[in-house]
Amino acid sequence: MTKAETAARLAERRRLYDSGLLDSEICAVEGKPQSTIRSWRARGGLPTHLPVGRNRRAISRTPPTPDMKRRCLALLERGVNGALIAREMGLATSTVDLWRNIMLAERPSLCLPKYKRRPTRRHGNGNAFSKLRSDRRQAAFLLYADGSDDGEIARAIGISKEQVWKWRQALYLPAVRPRGGVSRGLTLKRAKKPPGPAISPLTNPTHARIMSAIGRALPPDLTDDAASDMWLAMLEGRLSVEQIEAQARRFRGRVIADYASRYGPTSMDEDLTGDGFRLLDVLRDDRSSDWLERSGATVW
Repeated sequence: MTKAETAARLAERRRLYDSGLLDSEICAVEGKPQSTIRSWRARGGLPTHLPVGRNRRAISRTPPTPDMKRRCLALLERGVNGALIAREMGLATSTVDLWRNIMLAERPSLCLPKYKRRPTRRHGNGNAFSKLRSDRRQAAFLLYADGSDDGEIARAIGISKEQVWKWRQALYLPAVRPRGGVSRGLTLKRAKKPPGPAISPLTNPTHARIMSAIGRALPPDLTDDAASDMWLAMLEGRLSVEQIEAQARRFRGRVIADYASRYGPTSMDEDLTGDGFRLLDVLRDDRSSDWLERSGATVW
């Protein structure tokens, strides 16, 4: 459809409107849905035509007029919330949003303060969002007024905590902290941490100083033994904190001397356990069982 045809169609629609036809009658003539005619009237700031015998006071919302549109756009430029404007002026929120979008399209350089609309449609009584019966909603509100949290309300009414949460969100009610003062996240069971060592280098600076003085040349078991000896000497008063670095070598050498050194000389006839078991006995000897084979002890 060309611009000329569109202009002619809009002019004919305005003529029908000026003649006093209702929206439904204009729709019947043009073959358009009623929402199209309603949007066209809203863009032009035209009030609705009432049927014969109908009082305008019976309409719940005030029909938009050019003065209302002018005031609404002025308030929007000042940063007033669109929902607040619609409520105070008796307009539909969709009408205010439509005027705002048209103004932004006509004036691209205009920068309006942003106001966030609710992402979900929520009714004030919580019907559509919470889906609770009226008696449960009333009981839940009384319990909430008494200071009960979500868990207590759910147990008293016999519903889940999620339903109580949805009901609160529908009414924009803030959460109530539990009686003990613990938030909702802390009520979940947490895994107990295993107990750590009594003395840790991360928490005890003296132990960290001892481990640093001993060094990493020894195996872990010998390092722990040397650290234990130094702690014992400090408890008995034979070693001070200032002498840790100076005496660490002596304690380290004592631990090496007390235990068998893997690098030092060792006798093959050394008694290891004190009962005659020698280091030589741990060597493999393939001929040690020859006499058992000759006697037939290994024959099944």
